[in-house]
Amino acid sequence: MTALYFSLDQAAAGYRRARAGLNLICYAITLLLFLLIPATWDSLPRSLTLGGVALLLTLELLRGAGQRPATVTLYALVVSAVLAEVAWALSYSGLSTLSAGLLLLLLFYLLVGLAWQSLLGRLSRRVALEFAAVGLAGLALILAFAP
Repeated sequence: MTALYFSLDQAAAGYRRARAGLNLICYAITLLLFLLIPATWDSLPRSLTLGGVALLLTLELLRGAGQRPATVTLYALVVSAVLAEVAWALSYSGLSTLSAGLLLLLLFYLLVGLAWQSLLGRLSRRVALEFAAVGLAGLALILAFAP
């Protein structure tokens, strides 16, 4: 609650620490929910639930971009739609729950990061290449170590 309080005013002294803590909590919640939403559900309800979770968490993560709420909501809707579609496709892939959850978390991280950079007007070729490199490194780690 304290972090939420300090994250309301970007000029506040503890804003950056509060946002960093809230972002870390959001990504941890994302991973837990991606792993805990039952894989035994049918693919459509599961992917819609994962998309809804992604929508709410993306709204929280992009809240500090300083843009109009309608713009942030549009970006969050795009991120959640892409994530729901990928979750739907992964449900037919036969991957373990851990591997699918980690892949979804990686995709979520990349999409939210790219959306953040775009909202701030800092999305360039160099930034996109950095995200691509992080994505490829994350994918390599998931393929190497996840069951």
